[in-house]
Amino acid sequence: MLICLLVVVFLVYGASRVFSSLSRHPDISSRDRIDSLEILKARFANGEVSPVEYAKLKEILSRL
Repeated sequence: MLICLLVVVFLVYGASRVFSSLSRHPDISSRDRIDSLEILKARFANGEVSPVEYAKLKEILSRL
């Protein structure tokens, strides 16, 4: 009986850790999007990306 209780406690603890880490992903993706926009701006400033490509890529990144 004690082993069953410990297994349930362990599963609840593990599930709470998994769900708490999943809730952090929106922050990470938001940071990634900002970093991607900064990289795009730098590439545009260096002439690596044309104005048309810049506009298309910026629109794609803003939708993410």
